Amino acid sequence: MINIDYSNNTKKELISICKKYNIKGCNKNKKNELIKIIKSIENLQIDKTELKTVQIDDLKTEFTIEPIIEPIIEPIIEPIIESVSDPIDEQIINIDNTMLSLNSMCNVLELCKLPLSVNIEKLKEKINIYMSSRVAYYNAKKRPPFIEDEFSEYYVAETTNGIEIGGGSCGMDVKTNNNEGIDVMCVIMNKNMSNEKSLIQNFSSSGTSLDDLFKNKHEQYAITLYANEYFKKLKNVKEQKKLTYLYILAFISTIKDIYITCFKINIDNIKNLTSGGFVNKHKNECVNIIVANFINPYHGNVKLYKSKKRMELRLLPSVIKSEYSIKIYTMN
Repeated sequence: MINIDYSNNTKKELISICKKYNIKGCNKNKKNELIKIIKSIENLQIDKTELKTVQIDDLKTEFTIEPIIEPIIEPIIEPIIESVSDPIDEQIINIDNTMLSLNSMCNVLELCKLPLSVNIEKLKEKINIYMSSRVAYYNAKKRPPFIEDEFSEYYVAETTNGIEIGGGSCGMDVKTNNNEGIDVMCVIMNKNMSNEKSLIQNFSSSGTSLDDLFKNKHEQYAITLYANEYFKKLKNVKEQKKLTYLYILAFISTIKDIYITCFKINIDNIKNLTSGGFVNKHKNECVNIIVANFINPYHGNVKLYKSKKRMELRLLPSVIKSEYSIKIYTMN
């Protein structure tokens, strides 16, 4: 049993201690009540990974102990390649600062050049062959050209002299000949935004509690749950497959063209993910949460969806206008 004398602490100090224990809803309590709350919590055996509502017998105030989120697993330190410049700095120079995130260096995804392992000319050749038997259909149906996922993954493996490693819950689709991990995505860019790329789906540790987190507006806890799972998924594949860098390689289709764009995954920065608030909160529709610090908001956004129980990435048209985006096919 913990026995600390708090009688000499000020009310402000006691409230700070409450915050340390993640105790919410006790700011209006008197000093002696705060002491009783703190001592009660210190001597209760409480699972700090679950939401708890506590009522002290002789206090009128009911208060909540929010989960104490353990820090994300110690990140993997990636080797530094001195010859590679930091593309984010160039983006900051070339793009209006009002369109950029102030914390762009803390984002998980960083727009970058294609890895040297990708033979872009060979990739263009394979895409042209793939589209040759499909272009008449897409033109007749007035649909944008599109590469199916399994073909895009196969072509990336072929043009990097690598192998396909996807399957199951594996976080990467391809291991290149330079031991890079590539997660391949294929999306169609509409006028304002692309369709979605799933990053992490429902998992056992979230269970049915995700609905309760949305209901009680504990959006940061929900984000942290998914961030931890995403980190573990990437960390596991990086270690098991002996990968160096991790990338998302996006095939982006427009009305007539297909572009390829690459994002480096800064796995260390997953710990920076925070809630950007609920979508349509002003309408009291707390069903989707904006995930901040995942991608530069000028390039796209990430949201956590209550109904789908998954975190999704969508790209914005500015991505294909970037100097790092390459047009690999045009439909006649």
